[in-house]
Amino acid sequence: MKPAAVVLILWAVVVSAPPAAASCLASSPLRSANGTEPANRSFIWTASVFEPFYFEGYAPLAYQRPFTTELIATFWSAGQGDPVIGMGNDSGGLVVQDDLTFATHDPYSVYFGAELNTDWTRLLVDGCNDMSTCTCLLLSDADAEGRQGLFALVAAATDTASGTFVNLTGSDPVGNAQPIVLREVPPPTVTDIVRPQADTVEITVTVPSRSAGVYEAASGAGCSCGPTAFNVRFQVLARGSIPPVGRDPGSWPVAPLAGGGGQPDTPTDGSVTVQATCPGGDADVYLVTELIFDSGFSASFVSGNSIRIECGGNLSGGFLLDLRNSFQPPARGGKDR
Repeated sequence: MKPAAVVLILWAVVVSAPPAAASCLASSPLRSANGTEPANRSFIWTASVFEPFYFEGYAPLAYQRPFTTELIATFWSAGQGDPVIGMGNDSGGLVVQDDLTFATHDPYSVYFGAELNTDWTRLLVDGCNDMSTCTCLLLSDADAEGRQGLFALVAAATDTASGTFVNLTGSDPVGNAQPIVLREVPPPTVTDIVRPQADTVEITVTVPSRSAGVYEAASGAGCSCGPTAFNVRFQVLARGSIPPVGRDPGSWPVAPLAGGGGQPDTPTDGSVTVQATCPGGDADVYLVTELIFDSGFSASFVSGNSIRIECGGNLSGGFLLDLRNSFQPPARGGKDR
């Protein structure tokens, strides 16, 4: 092969290769602190892990890390993101959680609340944030026992010139901004149970739009990133089994619709009826929520378990008490929804 042909082939490979970094031409930071003033700094932690102490002039501190090593973080341009790596305007393959940093004080074995400092120009980010007026930040974690999935979602106004800031309004006990705290993914609320035959149970559930863990940044200006929809996943266990642990969605198949068929995404505040079968005999059914947000992003961990639902010919009746106790009055909330 002639040298000129080799050069031409190599040039074609380089031109056709996907970009290795974001397409933003200038630095475009995404931060949880808008300057150094305490009132503009929101610290980040997971509710079931970090129980803070407050001392004037210090970041909130506790005896454990602010979140577990399972935490996953994602950001995207509202309406323009895509969970598929290499597509859309979002964090792509960037390990965003590495940009969540916290200080430690070894002599006293304490940890301080975390802060986020990342940038759309980081390697592996997909696209840029210049396509939307709003930016979404999603944080997902699970408690150490594997019984609860937790999340925080922050919507902020995009500022490509000065940087986008997800710090919140409000104040903690010593004058820092309101913290960004990961809260429990709401489990599905069971509203009806029908048994068309002994080995089949049809369960109607709903999941609310408004929940703790959803925040609008001080810059928010009406931005919203969801949750927009949910999926119901399930496990069927032998009657009397210990309730399942582990919040990885891969351990919880998507429940089929009543009568069969694939389950579509259901808008939050809507309801869906799913089906479980127990051809092998009496069983217990547990459901969980997978939350879905703007642009199709979803929480990385599912909710805690629903009430126990009995399947089979022998019913204890205990599920009726569980069903009655599952109905709770709607929570009130402000900007932390």
